[in-house]
Formats: sequence, C-alpha cells, structure tokens
Amino acid sequence: MIRRSGLVAIASLVSLALVSCEQPTEPLAHLTADTNGPTLTYFTSRSDFLAQFHDLALEGFEAGTVPDADAVGCPGPLDASSNNHCFLPGEIQPGIRFNSDHASGQDETGNELALLGTGFGPGTSKQLVALFDVDAFIIDFTTNVTAAGMDLVSYSDNTCRIDVFGPNAVLLGSTTAPCTKGGTFWGVSSTESISRIRIFSPPDQFEGVDNVSFGTA
Repeated sequence: MIRRSGLVAIASLVSLALVSCEQPTEPLAHLTADTNGPTLTYFTSRSDFLAQFHDLALEGFEAGTVPDADAVGCPGPLDASSNNHCFLPGEIQPGIRFNSDHASGQDETGNELALLGTGFGPGTSKQLVALFDVDAFIIDFTTNVTAAGMDLVSYSDNTCRIDVFGPNAVLLGSTTAPCTKGGTFWGVSSTESISRIRIFSPPDQFEGVDNVSFGTA
C-alpha cells in the first residue's frame, strides 16, 4: 500500500508541513460543459484504446531519478525542458506538461509533485502524483492532442473526477473513474483538441498518473 507517511516524509524533507497546515475542505467548484461542444468518448481498456489510436507518444516517467521503493519531491511544472533532480532535459516526452493546481494554499515552490519509485506501494513502475493531498493533478498538452489514455493512481483505491478541457480553457466534459494504488486505465478521445486534463480525488488521495499515452486520434 502506498503509505501516506511516505508522502509526508517528502514534505518534511523540503520543509513543507503537509499534515500540520490548515487544508481547504471545499470540493472543486462545479463546472458546466458546453452541451453543444465536441463529442468525448471514454475508455476503460488500454488494449481497446490502443487498438483504435495508433502511434501515440508514451510517458511512463522511467527516466526520472528516484530510488526503488522511495519517493522524491519534484518541482512543477515538469516537461521536456525540465532540468532538475527529478528529470533532465529530454527525459519527458515533448508535447506534455505535468503540475498540481496549488489548491493547498501553501508555498509549494519546487515541490508541487512527487515521483514515486518502482515498488513504492504496489506499483510495478514509477508514478507521478500531486505532493499535497488536497491538490488536483494537472496534465497540459502543448501540441495537438485528441486522444489520451493513462493509469490513474492514488494513495488508496477511490473514485477520481476527471475534467477535460479544450482550447481557451473551455470545459469539454467531466467524468469519474477508479483511481487505485496500482493504477487503473482511463482514456478519452475528442472531436476537438484537448488542452488540459485535471484529475482530482475528493477524499484527498494524492492522485496522479502513470503510462500516459497521447496524440491525435
């Protein structure tokens, strides 16, 4: 099981009071999608998703620097240009960027995310999650993307809310899906470009992702 104490330890190392600070308890504001907007199609099977969408880029965070069965705080945003103790330039696929939404209200500078090593919990590969449990996990696409699929992960098995945005931060649609300790696949395709995906676990579960496939449908 991914232990909450492991993530608290990361925050302690970087002088962040993860468990002692006052944390907001309000859920994210309700968002309303444009009912006349593009069509979104959701997937729960990676094999079905990849059978329909070929030659997608894949980001699995395996180039990141973290010991097995350990975790390290990372600065956000993380992308192909990152040059820090977690990722060097080119170690993240171009066209994608990861961050938290800073909902904690704390000074998260330099430690917005946590890179989990293989064996930190039941995961069999590295995972990237929000370091503060009240934060949502953000994926921004900096190239044209109309299909994205990923393993949704969290501190403990739960249900995450996923908001999908198009150009100009227009909400295309929202859904819910399982997010689990080992990761459960979720995917989406859109008839319009996807600019951002926001993943949030209402019970504050350090949500994040692994094995992110993305590209054009």
